[in-house]
Amino acid sequence: EAAEWLSDNTRRARVQAVYDDLSSSIGEVPHFLLREHVSGNGLDIGGNRSVEEWESVLQGVLEKSRFVGMSIPGPRGEKVWLPEGNPNAPVSMALNAQHGWASSAWPYTDD
Repeated sequence: EAAEWLSDNTRRARVQAVYDDLSSSIGEVPHFLLREHVSGNGLDIGGNRSVEEWESVLQGVLEKSRFVGMSIPGPRGEKVWLPEGNPNAPVSMALNAQHGWASSAWPYTDD
């Protein structure tokens, strides 16, 4: 969806024309914080950049959304997908570090 939007030649030409017009008047672009809507991951960017550089920045933001979501073991051994799970969080990595090990008995007592 985003790739189609970014590759629309009419939109690209319009953005380039506005950019060329404004770049002669504005010495520097304000500071931007770009985030993708699912995870909130993004990039902190600023300064005068070419259209190609901004496209690269937007692609970087979209790439960050690909690392969101993970599956975990669920009831009856079936996988459960967590769309907003962070696979890089320490608790997520700890589950995988067990390599399928699970205690055969409950390790806690009432004491």
